[in-house]
Order: sequence, then C-alpha cells, then structure tokens
Amino acid sequence: GFAERGLLHPSGVELRVVYPPEVRSAADQALRIASEALTLFTRLLGPHPYPDLDLVFVSLVGAAGVEYPRLIYLGWAYAWDPGHDFFAEIVVHELAHQWWYGEVGTNQVAEPWLDEGLATYTSGLYFEAQGKLPAMVARWKEHWEMAKRLFPQGNVGSALWDFSRDVEDHLSYSGYVYSGAALFLHEVRTLLGDTVFFDVLRRFRAQNRWGLASAAQLLAMFQEEAGPSFESLWAKYFGP
Repeated sequence: GFAERGLLHPSGVELRVVYPPEVRSAADQALRIASEALTLFTRLLGPHPYPDLDLVFVSLVGAAGVEYPRLIYLGWAYAWDPGHDFFAEIVVHELAHQWWYGEVGTNQVAEPWLDEGLATYTSGLYFEAQGKLPAMVARWKEHWEMAKRLFPQGNVGSALWDFSRDVEDHLSYSGYVYSGAALFLHEVRTLLGDTVFFDVLRRFRAQNRWGLASAAQLLAMFQEEAGPSFESLWAKYFGP
C-alpha cells in the first residue's frame, strides 16, 4: 500500500506526496524541497498556477521524473538517496514545469527547448539560493559542448525529430534542449540583469497564460530589451 502526507504552503497551494512507506524519509524531503522551491518560484515568476500539487513516487523507466498539470511522478529508484542534489533537481525541475508547460503551453515536439530550457533554468534558481548555481552552469556548459561534438548539425532550437533514438543523439538532445537552453537563458540574464530578465519572464507568462507560446515570442522580448548585442548571443546557441 501507499501512504500520504501533505502540507498547506503559505501561498495557499496544497502539497501532497504519495509514497511507499519504506521511502518515508524521501517523501518528507520531497515535500520540504517542493515547499522551498515553491516559495522561491512564486517570488520570481508569480503565483503557482494551480491550487494543489501531488507528488507520487512510482517506478519509472527511462526517466527520473515526469510532469503533468497538478501531478508529478518521482522515480522511486532515486528515493534511496534523498539527500543527493539530483533528487532535489528532479523535484524542482518537475515543479518548474507547472509554469513552463502547464500554464504556459509550448510545442514540445517542434520547440522542445522552450519548456525544457525554462524548466531547467528555473530549477537552477533553487540551487542558486544555496550557492550552487556556478557548478550547475559549469555542468550545463559541459553537456552543451558534448552535444556540439556529437551532433554538430544541431543547435538549441532543434526539433525533436532532428534527433534519432540512439544513445549519442539522446545525449545530444539533452545537451542542447536542456543544458544548452539553460546556459543560453543564463547568458541572457547576465546581459539584461535580474530585474529586466525576470520581468520579461513574468510578461511572457502573462501573455501566454493557458495558451500556446512560441519561442519567437520569448526571443523577440529578449531582443527588445537587449538590443543589437542580442544577435551574437542568439547565433551562439541557435545558429548553424
């Protein structure tokens, strides 16, 4: 059987975790992490788009976590080491998808970087609060550089169908769509500064709430704020 625990976040969002009793410590940790990240993401991005969120430990194959609106699956294979940063990363990445994929819809096949890049970078904000963002940026850069070596004809904006299903292309996909996109967003933030960068994300969210956003919209908003200096940055990640 499964057990359930929950808490009411100060923002009014009800958080619940469903878990096999033997991983209770991981369930407690997942609740704590989700609550902390929810506080941070609400401050930077705006309120959580749903009244509640369920986190459920399940057996997953080929994924560490899976997101749905108001529901997160956590791979219970990772529950045996809940103090590891990767466990926290699973929780906060899938939480970030409640904004980027849930509330702000995207074309996940044609433009997979838009929701995965935003979710990856948003999850990095949780680790930034712990002084760990530089290490994450270094890891993103390593994975992006690997993708460029393995699949030089690709870029951050490549569509899902541009990648095959072999191991090297899987690494290229994650290297571009997750890590490269997060690295791009980090460079945009550095260029614009925190005030403008997060203002753009909030406006992008507001304009596309419960709709289907396009990458062109977000890129145009960045370019409007950054001016001509944005061109070379865009080409670095999206060019041939």
